[in-house]
Amino acid sequence: MHWDSHCTAVYAEWVVRLLHPRRAPWKEVVRAWYPEWNKLEEGIFVANSDDRQKVLSHVPPSAAYLRKCILEFNKLDLNQLTSIKDATMLAEPLWLNFRFDISLPVKRMALWIKGLKVMHVRDLFDSNTDMLFTTPDWHRFFQHHLPRRNPQRLEGDLHNITAQLPSDLESTCAIPAPSQMQPNTIVALLVPGSHPRYARIKTAGPHPTYELLFLDKHRRPHDTGLAVTPSPREEIMPVEMWDDTPTIPKPEYGSPLVKEIWDRVHHKPHAIIGPITVAFPRNIGWHPSFVEPFANKEPLKLSDLTVHNLTNFLTTQRFGSKFPNCVKAWKKRVPHIARFSLIFRSFGTDFSDATEEKQWRKLVHRAINVRNRHPNEEDHSCRHCKSATEDMLHLIKCRRLQPFWRACVNFTVNVLHAPRPKSDTHAIIFGQWDRNDAPEPLGPEDARAFLRHAFNCLFHDFCNITHKKMPLMWESTYLRALLSFQSAVLRRGKTFAVLYANRCHTSLPCEIPEEDRNKYNHLIIVKPGGQFHLAPTFVAEVERARAQLQAAKTAQGQGPRRR
Repeated sequence: MHWDSHCTAVYAEWVVRLLHPRRAPWKEVVRAWYPEWNKLEEGIFVANSDDRQKVLSHVPPSAAYLRKCILEFNKLDLNQLTSIKDATMLAEPLWLNFRFDISLPVKRMALWIKGLKVMHVRDLFDSNTDMLFTTPDWHRFFQHHLPRRNPQRLEGDLHNITAQLPSDLESTCAIPAPSQMQPNTIVALLVPGSHPRYARIKTAGPHPTYELLFLDKHRRPHDTGLAVTPSPREEIMPVEMWDDTPTIPKPEYGSPLVKEIWDRVHHKPHAIIGPITVAFPRNIGWHPSFVEPFANKEPLKLSDLTVHNLTNFLTTQRFGSKFPNCVKAWKKRVPHIARFSLIFRSFGTDFSDATEEKQWRKLVHRAINVRNRHPNEEDHSCRHCKSATEDMLHLIKCRRLQPFWRACVNFTVNVLHAPRPKSDTHAIIFGQWDRNDAPEPLGPEDARAFLRHAFNCLFHDFCNITHKKMPLMWESTYLRALLSFQSAVLRRGKTFAVLYANRCHTSLPCEIPEEDRNKYNHLIIVKPGGQFHLAPTFVAEVERARAQLQAAKTAQGQGPRRR
């Protein structure tokens, strides 16, 4: 992971959160800093680059973090996918539009915004007919709102505006009548000058019926069960939803079956941005200028600009599709390595997360801090064996660490029932059990996860030899590795218990699929009802390691002992 790209992604995602329709106090603070000329509110962040920079100048210097977030988001240079055309175009700004460019001087533009209140595409339409205002209509507006202005110049402005509009704008922005909407369609009940009410169409047809909806702070709709009849003053308008279903699939960590069940249990309705005449920016159809606008044949969305995706976009922009330097470096030192694309995809397992794999991932990327990485230091010898040079490969090859690695590999064979790897070095560093040309060269998932826990604990104790002057006892490190792995196994069991508790009083199936329950029955026994306990062989190995450590400490206290 490229750290600078990751930091930029974290900053930029805060502006995406600002664009989300969810209500939050911090958003009100940001809105208080918008300049008076900004009539788009959050929409200004997806306007042209000049106006984005102008907003930044109105944020006080004391709000350093917000300024950094806006600055990094502006660098994404978002573009709109203009091939998406529907009635939501009504909410788009007229003057800062990606679809067309209205070439009016700034002062003339200000005249139309302040004097005629023309800011959005919808301001060109007659709400009674859903058609563009005619030339006589505009003449009346000029006489009523700008009686002292030159009508010929205003007509010239109008000609410039209409000449730039798409020819199919009127048909594209046609709003369907309520009688043409489908059942379960969410609509807004609008009265000029007041907040809209939201309802769901229960029965469609010439005389549709509606059920009132309640919007929570995330602006997610919830049924109230109350029938509502729109008043004659209320206009019935379709709404635009913030559909945050990922266009780019999220990375899968752990069991896909458990993830699917979890997603179903915690499914939430999409948030409502607002009526289609004011819903800007909409979620769909935005992408950074250096990224393709489609993913999996679907247009990208603002909600796809997550920290994970932005990090990938920015890293690819900077380095292209090149593999990290560690690939070439490892191939010089260790022969017959499996494809690194497989190794990188194996990051994250059912029993190890990014924190538990931290040191192992640094090992794969050759970022472990060992002595031979510091050429200016005099002593490059291993801090444990005091003889060989301390490099990354030596952490696996060190003669005084061989009892530890043998115990770890034996655990994967005897308790986890994994086949014995053809090379312990390949298994520990790369998770590779078989030949590099085998169809499935990587080892079982639970065995790979344990070795990552083991390396994490080993490197901690290895560094403490010099940092805290604590000698390394491999028996202690092995026990800590087992306990760390045990916590991860219990975490998986707790996931089953939580899923069962969330579903037992719902219409969803109460029992977890047997295939998923029995996937790791040599580690954890999962029973119906969400109950679970550790497998006896696993518990026995933990107790044996604890007794082995106690015996080692006793022997060390009685006399000198080689470790």
